[in-house]
Amino acid sequence: MSTTKPKADPTGIQRGDYSNPKLSPALFFIGRLMNIPIQLAILTSSPFSNMFPRPPPPSGGAPILRHIPSSMAPFLSRILPLTASATTVTLTLTPYQAIITTMSAVLVAKHLIWIAYLRRERLTWQFAFFGTLPEWIFEGLENLLFTFAAVNPFWSPSLFYLAAAMHIPAVLLELTAEIQRKIFKDDPKNKGKLCTTGPWGLARHINYGCNIIYGFAYGMACGGIPAGIIFGGVYLLNFVFNAGPSIEEYCQERYREKFDAYCKKVPYKYIPWLF
Repeated sequence: MSTTKPKADPTGIQRGDYSNPKLSPALFFIGRLMNIPIQLAILTSSPFSNMFPRPPPPSGGAPILRHIPSSMAPFLSRILPLTASATTVTLTLTPYQAIITTMSAVLVAKHLIWIAYLRRERLTWQFAFFGTLPEWIFEGLENLLFTFAAVNPFWSPSLFYLAAAMHIPAVLLELTAEIQRKIFKDDPKNKGKLCTTGPWGLARHINYGCNIIYGFAYGMACGGIPAGIIFGGVYLLNFVFNAGPSIEEYCQERYREKFDAYCKKVPYKYIPWLF
């Protein structure tokens, strides 16, 4: 089996380098976790709501978060629409806001599982930074767009629910594929082998394909099909012109004829039966 040197790009995963620094994974973990209150603040504050007569549909909602620690309530009340009684602190969201928050939280949970359990190679502080701040901005723009849903002719409830039905399964499929690959790689009998079964038998980079799908779905949920194309297109361009060629080159160097055989067996790179 041939070996390769780690990639020089400090903003990427250092492939082939299995050292395990503690600080950068911790920064990534904390940064991704912070995304949830940040996106909640954008969704619930509706910064431009004073320009329009209606909030994002539908109005009203139900308490979904109870028993917030009293020490946290004063801080959180500055950014979230909290109400308090003698025994309970609650956060009220519309059903649409609750679903979008769930979509965001599922993404965060996937990343936390990846950093704590699935990741094998070294993660730099640059990767931790660029893996958190752009996500805040990217999701923040989508959630800000959702605050215009009441006046957006491209947005509709049917598209919203279709997007949610696409988003969460795509995230779970990616997580399932990553867990399967870790189990395969952790088995000493598979040293130097490619994982080519399960989801990896459908597309060589099924994880990237899932990213494209849920990137499109999140955008469509917030702003309709045009937003889905724009935000999903960002994922697509990254994988087609950046991350995809990089991982293909790495696999070619590391596995050589095994990877050639895999490419013949599985011709689709990202999305099965499509491309």
